[in-house]
Amino acid sequence: MNRRVSLFLSFMILALVYSGSALTQNWTFKDAVVSNEGTYTLTENGTLAKLAERERTLWEIKIPPELHVHLASAPEGVLLVGGVLAKLDGNGNLLWAKSMSVDNAVALPDGSVIFVSDNTLGLLNSDGTTVWARQLVLNGTNESLPEVGIHLKTVTPLHDTLLVTGIADLPGDPKSHLFLGAFSLNGTLLWAKVLNTDYYDRPDKTSPFGDYVVITGVYGGGSDAPWIADYFALKISSDGEIEWFNSYICPRREDWDDFWSMKVLGLSCNKKICVLGTTTGTFVLDTNETSPIYLNVSGKVTGIVNDSALILSNGTLLTIPLNQSEGTEKCYTVGIPFREIPVKVEIHPTKFSAPDAPLQVLTLQRTNRQPKIHSEKQRDGQEYFSVVLLIAILIGTALMLAKREP
Repeated sequence: MNRRVSLFLSFMILALVYSGSALTQNWTFKDAVVSNEGTYTLTENGTLAKLAERERTLWEIKIPPELHVHLASAPEGVLLVGGVLAKLDGNGNLLWAKSMSVDNAVALPDGSVIFVSDNTLGLLNSDGTTVWARQLVLNGTNESLPEVGIHLKTVTPLHDTLLVTGIADLPGDPKSHLFLGAFSLNGTLLWAKVLNTDYYDRPDKTSPFGDYVVITGVYGGGSDAPWIADYFALKISSDGEIEWFNSYICPRREDWDDFWSMKVLGLSCNKKICVLGTTTGTFVLDTNETSPIYLNVSGKVTGIVNDSALILSNGTLLTIPLNQSEGTEKCYTVGIPFREIPVKVEIHPTKFSAPDAPLQVLTLQRTNRQPKIHSEKQRDGQEYFSVVLLIAILIGTALMLAKREP
């Protein structure tokens, strides 16, 4: 065979093998969440997989890729949250699916699910049946003034209390303010308050932190002054006592104009620290609220595993060691002055009904395929090594073919 033809065919075969390996081992993740039984990942094409200790894939299932959902952990399973609310067990079997648009949902230890949707807080039991639902109305307003009221964003279980956060729109006030409230597990309002910082306030993510809840988000000038924008974190107890309410100032561009694009993408806390991943970097906060550590990695923090943060960044899961002496830039903390606004919050029981959603789940395979999880330092090195290895194989093949040709 002509040497050039042989080289060409060898190159094509190797390229196909290499590209096939990249497709099977390197996934582009849309979302990920860490639970006490493993890590669940969702790809852009709708493949949902469970990883055992982030080392191998236990199973893969397929959900409709046009389904706009994100993942939330559940005891022995995972939730699909967004355009539908669905629950799957730890083996990837669909338990139930409800046709309902949900902003945030959290599974309780008994298997029930608490959710928020606009101004509604509700509880579903372990089989997806509605137990109760409550609508929150601010200052006695009603549907005739839809632009005035409460828009719930998150719900966080803390012992026997459900702490909710949201945005409060007040009559005659163009700014959005931070709404905080607490409910019992039977839907009784325990307390509610609205905080005014004199800026636009927007909560994004919350997490239990010992006997407290940490609330994170963005505050700033909104449309009036979008160059004024910072992340905030608020630590509050179940009875409404605020321990601290701070913002974090870090080096940034001179032409900063990002209030609407800034977002806290993920938050995870253990007994010692909280790690919040944002669109511009990652912050590590300790219990004493000393100077935060800033890591130059943007993305969603999906969990803390063995003193490292698992961060979903640009479709890749990265394990980032939380070492305060390497790769960090010092930011500083500023306490946010605020005042409480006296408000009247009415709770209206509502007959909430969510029909079953015709969700189709296709089991793909049970496999030990390696997922695409890298440390930050490994990522570039592995890509470089792959290219070098491919070049070496091609050169070796060419030399062997050349020696064989008479």
